[in-house]
Amino acid sequence: MLDWLTGHSKPLRVKVSTMEADLNAISMDRDALGQDLFDTVCKIIGLREVWYFGLCFTNRKGYTCWLQLDKKVRDHSMPKQSDGSLHFLFLVKFFPESVKTELIQDLTRHLFFLQIRQSILSMDLYCPSEAAILLASYAVQAMYGDYQNDENIELDLTKLIPPSVIQQYDMSADMWHEKIGNWWANNSGLSREDAEEEFLCIAEELDMYGTSFYKILNQRGTELLLGVSAQGLGIYEPDNKLSPRPFFPWTEIKCISFKNKMFTICTADKSKIRFRAEDMSINQSLLDLCVGTHNLYLRRRQPDLLEVQQMRIQAQELAEQTRLQREREQRVQAESERDKLRTELGHLAEQLNTMQIVMKNAEESHQLIAERARISEQEVFEMTRRANDAEAEMQRIRHSQLRAEERKLALERKYKDAELLANRLIQQQQQFNNNNSNSSNGIIPMTQPPPYHEQLRRSNPCSNNSVKHIATNSSSLEEETTVETDEGVDEGNIIEHLQQQQFPLINGINGGNSLLLPPQPPPPLPSTNPPSTQNNNKLFTKMSLSSQQRKHQQKQNVEDFNGINNNNNGNGGVFASLIATEQQRQTISNELQHIIASTYAELEQSRGDWQAKDHSLREKLADFRLELEALKKKVWKLSKINYLHKKLQQQDVLINIQL
Repeated sequence: MLDWLTGHSKPLRVKVSTMEADLNAISMDRDALGQDLFDTVCKIIGLREVWYFGLCFTNRKGYTCWLQLDKKVRDHSMPKQSDGSLHFLFLVKFFPESVKTELIQDLTRHLFFLQIRQSILSMDLYCPSEAAILLASYAVQAMYGDYQNDENIELDLTKLIPPSVIQQYDMSADMWHEKIGNWWANNSGLSREDAEEEFLCIAEELDMYGTSFYKILNQRGTELLLGVSAQGLGIYEPDNKLSPRPFFPWTEIKCISFKNKMFTICTADKSKIRFRAEDMSINQSLLDLCVGTHNLYLRRRQPDLLEVQQMRIQAQELAEQTRLQREREQRVQAESERDKLRTELGHLAEQLNTMQIVMKNAEESHQLIAERARISEQEVFEMTRRANDAEAEMQRIRHSQLRAEERKLALERKYKDAELLANRLIQQQQQFNNNNSNSSNGIIPMTQPPPYHEQLRRSNPCSNNSVKHIATNSSSLEEETTVETDEGVDEGNIIEHLQQQQFPLINGINGGNSLLLPPQPPPPLPSTNPPSTQNNNKLFTKMSLSSQQRKHQQKQNVEDFNGINNNNNGNGGVFASLIATEQQRQTISNELQHIIASTYAELEQSRGDWQAKDHSLREKLADFRLELEALKKKVWKLSKINYLHKKLQQQDVLINIQL
């Protein structure tokens, strides 16, 4: 009341929300028209292609309506917000037939992009899954630029792909990110404006693009949908918004009018189509939408207005300036990269020269190394041959050692047999001495020979009582006592054969009593070293000479015995035979002791010689092995240097290719 008396009215507070920002501080006069509010909003956001946009609001009945530009703002049936302000949405009201040719400003294109993307995400605009992924890749290109495989960039699927497409496929978020990233990488190089334009070009191919739907009832009361698009009017079923049942292009529509709730469409063939709107409050908005869309349809088929032409020229100039600026930046960047590449090329040339020098030195070193490797290989081959020869010599020595061991064991066995025989002879001598002492005391000696004497008698068929038979058979005895190594008789058999040839004579003279040798000194301790083949030959030679000496001594003893026997036919002959037998026994004992001592001395000497030779060969073999290992390491180092040389050659080739 006071405002009316003073002539001042309280201003209207208006809030306008665009797809990009909210305008909360717009103050309008209470009598301001819708055109005034619309112009104010366009001026604030800097929009010049205003004929595609409008202000949308929700009336008191909950229906969506468009602001009437020739009507006051406060006369529209719309509720106020809690703070007393009026709330409007700045949206695209009319859609062009071709986004690429009709849209001029980048801001206009950007607002279209934001609204179409929001319609797809809210599923008001149906989009197949293949197109949704492609549109998402362009949206990501417009928001983030070229593809970056950066984990810091997190893609929000709810702002890129509609929920229906996400639910259609059983895919994880990482799989969606990978799929979008693959398409995103194909869009490299597109600016934000180009990416948004590509987005709109794909979106306008969708069936529901640019169509505004309103609920209507036909004359039978059937619920239908009226679709208003840039091409005309279509009648749709509620469950099928993709294909209209009847469609009327703008060229066939002559008149559209409404009265109360009834709408009438007059076609070119003078037929009328009547339907009722859902509510009378939306009749004016529906009629205004149809009229504005039809006017744009007619305007596109006429020459552009002067304002539109100026806008196109300015847009072209701006695009040209943008292109020049972009080319200038690219040129500066290219020059910077060129200078950088020149600097790098200079460094690479220096490195190439250095590497060529290194390669030349490496080639020379490689040749020297190859020559050394060849020489080393020859040395390795020679050392291997020498090592093999040493191994063969070691094997031969081992075999010789085994044979010497076998001969040593045989000699030890024969020595034990000789020692056993000597012990038996000592026992027989003691028995013989006892018998002599008994004879001197008047005790009759034993007429029965001992068992060992019987064994000697069996081995030599001489008579116990006939000295004459022994003398006459002395020549045969000499032939039997002859021992030669050429007939295969070994050392032990020589000694045993001599004893078996000598003692039967004594047994025959003494009437069956055995004559024992005197005790002999113990032999030296046996050695474990096998005698060599050369020492064995010496041993056999000495033993052969000793056998010949014993043969000669035996002949002399037999001759002495025969002479004494011829001169003394009584008791004196027996005594002389005993003296001769004692001398023969002593001679055999001394010879046996000498043979055994010389045998063990030669065995010890051969063992020492073999050990020294074996130690020397082992040292040589160890030295060969050490030299062989050193040569192997040297060859390995040479092969490694050869590998590095080849690698340097490959790097040189790659650098030449890059240059």
